[in-house]
Amino acid sequence: MTPQVAVFVFASAGVIALFSFLAVTTWSDSRPRERVAFYGNETLRKISDMPGATPASVQEFVREQQRNAERRHREGLKLSGLITAAAGAGIMVFLQALPAGRISSEPVYAIAANRREFHTQPVILL
Repeated sequence: MTPQVAVFVFASAGVIALFSFLAVTTWSDSRPRERVAFYGNETLRKISDMPGATPASVQEFVREQQRNAERRHREGLKLSGLITAAAGAGIMVFLQALPAGRISSEPVYAIAANRREFHTQPVILL
């Protein structure tokens, strides 16, 4: 087996494994979501069937659920932003540690800035 065929077989097996994993993950995640939706609908039906229940109480329950969902979404966005910032800081640290001349003839100070674009001395952030 030539090296090119071995690389192709390895890459093909990796792609098959990745998409199989994604299919199983999606399938296993759909059942709990269906259950949560079903129980939510049952709860709304029971609240509306209660004696003395008004449409305002049902609306308040739905609004509370929406507020909780929005809060969880905001917390997820904050967490993803912190992870992205930490990854960027880590990349900057490792790029700063590279010796000059390894990537370019100039030292690496920032990832997205090129010294020739800015006619000032680059700022070391670390």
